[in-house]
Amino acid sequence: MEILINYLDNMFANYPQTPEVMRAKDDLAEIMEDKYNELMEEGRTENEATGIVISEFGNIRELAQELGIYPSSASAAQFSKDSPEQEDGNREDGTEERQEDEKGFDYGGPHNHSQKNIRQLSAIEAEEYLFAAKQSSVMLAAGVFLCVCSPVFLLLFAGMQYYYFMFPALEGIVQGIGIVLLLFMVACAVALFIRSGMKMEPYEYLKTECFMLDEDYEREFCQARESLRKKYYTKITAGVILCIFSVVPLLISAIITEYDNHDFYVLLCVIFLLVMIGTAVFLFVSSNMEMESYQVILQEKEYSVKNKKKQKAENLISSIYWPAVVCLYLAVSFITGGWQYTWLIWPLSAAAFDFICNIIGTKIKES
Repeated sequence: MEILINYLDNMFANYPQTPEVMRAKDDLAEIMEDKYNELMEEGRTENEATGIVISEFGNIRELAQELGIYPSSASAAQFSKDSPEQEDGNREDGTEERQEDEKGFDYGGPHNHSQKNIRQLSAIEAEEYLFAAKQSSVMLAAGVFLCVCSPVFLLLFAGMQYYYFMFPALEGIVQGIGIVLLLFMVACAVALFIRSGMKMEPYEYLKTECFMLDEDYEREFCQARESLRKKYYTKITAGVILCIFSVVPLLISAIITEYDNHDFYVLLCVIFLLVMIGTAVFLFVSSNMEMESYQVILQEKEYSVKNKKKQKAENLISSIYWPAVVCLYLAVSFITGGWQYTWLIWPLSAAAFDFICNIIGTKIKES
């Protein structure tokens, strides 16, 4: 429900804060809340209920026009002029207006009607994705941490049993407990990996499909990403420091030799090293995934429109190219019988495929 409230606040931010507008906003919030609670009682998930409510109530601009309210920065006539029915890509004097942004989108102009078919990503979808990505990053990072630290209890119990001879009659049981704890931690890690993948599965299309985001929300996400950047660098720096200092106790224990059970202290330092490395990896994975989620929404770097188009073209060519290479390899090998030489087809085919992909990328960049 908090997402719906934020959605309404953002959409009504450009409207005058008159009693009439505030009353309309409160009424709409109440109706949305009732519908949301009804869907939750039916067993829908939070994301499903939120999406259904937004889709049923439609565009907030259309609702505002029906209520007779307009943004404070424009008159009613100007507001209606900005409606989708009037956006034909032409200026008032009839000349064509064409704009191209840094992501590769070409807006306006009768020569480019295909842009109308590009998916319009709503702010609610983007916020849901960022929230899901943050949860998924924590799950994945926690799973990696458990995998790295899984031998800790086995090493600890085995060391205590070997060096201090604790419960000699229960030696097998103590080691068995350590193995059970190791398998339990690995099982929990696998469960977290699966859960993380399921969390992100509904949003995979954002990484492969081209979409458009409202300019106001794009600026907001850019500002949010910039505020996150400081936290990102802090986590990365902390992780590097942990990796460096994780070996310090091990080096010190290797130098000191006058203590009894010196080998057990070395074992404790190894356990400490695993925990520190696991914590550092947790910071690396969680921070990188969270930063990557903003690159997906803003379509930057490897998720840019040009790279998506290139990837689609490569996938299409790959689905035809490599089966053809397999047929060629088998046909040449069976006909000539030179199996000791025909393996050269594979590296040559890989080099040719890389050359083709580079040509495709160049053509897409030029277009």
